[in-house]
Amino acid sequence: MISLKKLRYPGETFSLLFSIIIALLTISFILEFSYWLLIIIIIGQLLYVIIGQKQIQGNSIIITSKQYPEINKIIEESCIKLEMVKPDCFITFDPYINAFVMGFKKPYTLVITTALIEAMDNEELKFVIAHELGHIKMNHSRLKSLVMPLDRNIPVITMIFNFWLRKSEYTADRIGLYVVENVKISTNALLKLTVGAKLYKGIKVEELISQITTSYDEFMEKIGELFLTHPYITNRIHNIVEFFNFDIKKTDGNNL
Repeated sequence: MISLKKLRYPGETFSLLFSIIIALLTISFILEFSYWLLIIIIIGQLLYVIIGQKQIQGNSIIITSKQYPEINKIIEESCIKLEMVKPDCFITFDPYINAFVMGFKKPYTLVITTALIEAMDNEELKFVIAHELGHIKMNHSRLKSLVMPLDRNIPVITMIFNFWLRKSEYTADRIGLYVVENVKISTNALLKLTVGAKLYKGIKVEELISQITTSYDEFMEKIGELFLTHPYITNRIHNIVEFFNFDIKKTDGNNL
């Protein structure tokens, strides 16, 4: 059994600390070292997060053992494996395939869109849910709530925090793999996030491998990724397969 600590993507903690230091220095210069104003901004952000959670609670349908029990079971099994408390979980109508978590303290909030549920089978859905739970388990959700005020409207700081955010996505992908224990299910879920369930059937493995190789090696491809909060899907697939082949197999002999 692989340790949860090993699931954290290399350099994630360093990139976070570096981003916070640079952000604080920059904000201090802009605000002329008005730390009280910075504290007020952060408190305002935390209140914004709480309000957002309450809005979700009022506009979405909660998942329980009696309501959507099959999905609730997936969430509970994932939480047991990750040794964490189940967050408040909701379904909301949205034509986009998506899931996300909110909150800086318990109870956290997990939101799953209708499009995601319709596109995934149960194991693929478990990967996505575990990915989001991973953001809670590894304190990404709490940290995002605290650092979001620092990276708004300042492009340089935004790019710096994006460096950490992309690494946190790789970590969450590893946690999804850890829970489903199947690299094919994990990559299938990522592909469906990209093109949906219907067009997923038309993906050719040879073409996908060629695309992954190109996006991972091209210099300008890497530059383009700097402006994104999430890594390219092609890079996420590359990293999850690489992690499985070179870390998990070597450590546990094909098993998680």
